[in-house]
Amino acid sequence: MAGADAKHFRARTQVMKERMRDVFAEAVQDVVETAQREKSKGGRMPNRISGNLINSLVSGLNGTFGAEGEASYVVTLQSMKIGDVAQFAWTAPYARRLEYGFSGTDSLGRHYKQTGNHFVGAAAAMFPQFVTKWSGQVK
Repeated sequence: MAGADAKHFRARTQVMKERMRDVFAEAVQDVVETAQREKSKGGRMPNRISGNLINSLVSGLNGTFGAEGEASYVVTLQSMKIGDVAQFAWTAPYARRLEYGFSGTDSLGRHYKQTGNHFVGAAAAMFPQFVTKWSGQVK
């Protein structure tokens, strides 16, 4: 009986690990999609003019960025395993200024008084909410 119990425990543990991974991946996907939602669609990211900002997204695992582009996070999340560290960054030269804001003169002599949009920070703050949402849905 003990062997059967251990086998059952191992199987249930594996299912729980897979479910944890799925909840994490779905919640992170919601964070990235929320960060990329433009103001005209109820988000915080500046509306697309050239597409440079949204397409500057790079994604990767464990310190290595690989996938690039608007949907790069999908590849990263599909490849992820429990224990991996997923990373996402917008690499357009002005991404940081749009996130945090900037007041002053840049290195090219241009003057700015721009408030931050906080498209990344606001989305990341919603992670616990997304985990709760997916915890009840992922089977």
